[in-house]
Amino acid sequence: MSPSSTPAPEPPPQSDPAKPKDPLGALLARTGPYLATGLYGRAGKRILGMRDSGVGHCYHVMSRTCSGPDGTLMLDDLEKEGLRKLMAKMSTFFGIELLTYCVMGNHFHALVHVPDPKVWVQQFEGPAGEERLIEHLRGFYSKDFIWRLLEELKALRKQGVERQVQERLNAFKRRFCDLGIWMKELKERFSLWYNRRHQRKGTMWMSRYKSVLVEGSESRGEGRLDALRTMALYIDLNPVRAGLVSDPGDYRWSGYSEAMTGSARARAGLCYVVAGAKAKGNWRDCGPAYRMWLYDAGRMERGADGSVSKRGIDAAQRDKVLKAFGKMPFGEMLMKRVKYLTEGAVLGGKTYVEGIFEGMKEGYRRRKNGAMELKPSGGTRAAGKATADGGGLCVLNGGAG
Repeated sequence: MSPSSTPAPEPPPQSDPAKPKDPLGALLARTGPYLATGLYGRAGKRILGMRDSGVGHCYHVMSRTCSGPDGTLMLDDLEKEGLRKLMAKMSTFFGIELLTYCVMGNHFHALVHVPDPKVWVQQFEGPAGEERLIEHLRGFYSKDFIWRLLEELKALRKQGVERQVQERLNAFKRRFCDLGIWMKELKERFSLWYNRRHQRKGTMWMSRYKSVLVEGSESRGEGRLDALRTMALYIDLNPVRAGLVSDPGDYRWSGYSEAMTGSARARAGLCYVVAGAKAKGNWRDCGPAYRMWLYDAGRMERGADGSVSKRGIDAAQRDKVLKAFGKMPFGEMLMKRVKYLTEGAVLGGKTYVEGIFEGMKEGYRRRKNGAMELKPSGGTRAAGKATADGGGLCVLNGGAG
């Protein structure tokens, strides 16, 4: 946007006091930015890939609510819906692809793809780049804030200090495609709304978020489970493991359930998990494949006396799905709360994990090898050659962020 093409800002309109209030309106409303938000990590090694490397990275992030005077803070249905919608809105704005997610009563999971920021912000370069940036900001920030921003840019240009104009705009660009800023602002915005709703003060989150760097699929078009697929299934099976539902599609606040309602965004995320970025619009093929993996991995098991020994998807439901699409192994681990899927540092094939480890050896001075193979039971063993029962998945321990 050239100085001459900057539209004359109009004063923000007054709100209509007679309009009925949306219970989630304050949570999802356009506001001013949190420019002071930074990227912080707790003690330990937070693995954030190689920013500005030209390629994106996938992460599993998780955060849990803290304990209040009456026990652990629990989200009701409206609050789960609010967090789900806020997560989707903020991921779109920050340039982060939400592949799948699950909002539970006292914690949430998200599997995301974070593009390389230099590549993603190229859409805001060139003669019309500033105009596109301002339009992008309008979708997230309030009309009042955008009006004041345009007034500020207009005044700076009138003073002939174009460099300060670009510095002001670059401050926004630096916030895009940053996992730490996205998570921190997501949690801050939600906790402010939650505290007002419950007339309480203080934090609602237990420490900072946990993150696991997840290798993108190397098996596009193949039938086996890789790191990204394994993590997605683990997340979408959360409510089944907890015994809240027997069918993962019945739990409203998950990526799989949203995809089954027809959401194009949720379907694109699961298509990425199944077959990569090029398959985002191919739900016709990717949807049945993901559903088949989910139902096989989440199967219910019964003991010799017929009692349920492991909660999961009812056998009749599972058989109905598998009859059409076949069977996948490696489901036992996904029905357990495997700590390495939330508290590890990296999940992927041996070559991928060792490559990350080599770049971080200074932080692991007492170890010669980084990759530990993940067993179907949920434990680990020294990573030798890829074994059939474990699918060749390896973890790098000791660095949950």
